[in-house]
Amino acid sequence: MALSGIELSAGIVVGTGSPIDAKYGPYPDLATAKSDISLSLRYKGLTIGIETAGVITEYWWEDGLTDNDLVVKSSTFELVDDTTPQLGGDLDLNNNDITGTGNIDITGSVTVDGEFLGDLDGAVFVRVYNNTASTINKGDAVYLTGGNNGDKPHVDLADSSNANKMPALGIVKEDINPSSEGQVAVSGKINFNSHGFTAGANLFINGLGALQETAPTGEGNLIQKIGKVVSPNIILVQGAFRSNATPNLDDGNIFIGNASNQTSTTPFAISLDSTPQLSGDLDLNGHGISYPSGLVITDALDEDDMSSDSSTAVPTQQSAKAYIDNGDEKVSQTFTNVSDTNFTIDFNSEDFTINRHITSITGNLTCTVSNAVSGSQFVIDVSVASGETNHELIFSGPSSPTIIPDFVNGTSDGLIFGGSSSAATKYTAIGWYNGTEWRINVIDWN
Repeated sequence: MALSGIELSAGIVVGTGSPIDAKYGPYPDLATAKSDISLSLRYKGLTIGIETAGVITEYWWEDGLTDNDLVVKSSTFELVDDTTPQLGGDLDLNNNDITGTGNIDITGSVTVDGEFLGDLDGAVFVRVYNNTASTINKGDAVYLTGGNNGDKPHVDLADSSNANKMPALGIVKEDINPSSEGQVAVSGKINFNSHGFTAGANLFINGLGALQETAPTGEGNLIQKIGKVVSPNIILVQGAFRSNATPNLDDGNIFIGNASNQTSTTPFAISLDSTPQLSGDLDLNGHGISYPSGLVITDALDEDDMSSDSSTAVPTQQSAKAYIDNGDEKVSQTFTNVSDTNFTIDFNSEDFTINRHITSITGNLTCTVSNAVSGSQFVIDVSVASGETNHELIFSGPSSPTIIPDFVNGTSDGLIFGGSSSAATKYTAIGWYNGTEWRINVIDWN
């Protein structure tokens, strides 16, 4: 009768099992194994154990049956025959490398504890945290606010009109909800479907956290080029993480260094230089020059006789006064269509001559002579309008004048001129003061 199993009596103990193949060993060394297992007992795949210091290392005849074909049985395995191998857990390289030619395609994230060496085709992202109460949309430009959640920096919309919200870090990859993490592209190509920008256009930060194709203008806006449009769905992020060192400049302003040795702006004005110097002629181009605090000219001529007769030089006050004091005719004034008018001849205690021209007289005139000294003179030309008669030129001065010759129409202190119905009449009164009285001679030109 065939046995259905092995029945063990009480007290019989079965020890630790060993390989069924008695040729496994273990052997103390390779030489003993090769000697004990003759060629006739060997076959491909035969595995033996070599025990050294209590540790068994397996060897086998992998590809042949000679002594040299006995090699260490490696714990590695070949994936060549499996075109779609799958791992049941993490792959531990055990300090070894993966080498070969080809691509590694991964959907998801690759975490590297160390350096990444090689070329990168794609975008470089920074994981960030939205600490605001609003969603930050895909394609928005963001800046670092200064806060953080662990190693995730806080971000918010960049604003070219606010220096505290610039420069931009990069462009948001996908919408980031409030109090959530997300990714920001700081360099490389990102997929931004139907962005609406012109292919090849440069992209700048605007005042709303968005992008625009033209640089913002005005000194109140900073300039930061953040990227370039590759195609209708692709943007190349090129952010330098800084605004332009040279900002915008408003119309009429210039850059100038300030007391802190930094660039500042100011309206252009010559007043910035308290002693400006011209390297050539100044063309006023039909405009004038105003002198709010007085005219100062250092190249004026000081000539009492004005002998240079220059058409461009300016005389000094002293030379102008000397020229007047030394001349014969000092003042010349003309009164036209005079009626009942008083006028004054003031010699200012000088012995010079004053000329007055009175035309078309239609009323009485009073000439007040003051501050005369010996030698003071005046010449008054009088033209009486046609049809006007009996108009008196009265002299009022330090003494009653003496009229030479005694005019038939004269008075004790003046002259009476008569007109003609057909034409104007002309007279000249010449006065000379001898220090005591005026002597007046009248010339009738009619």
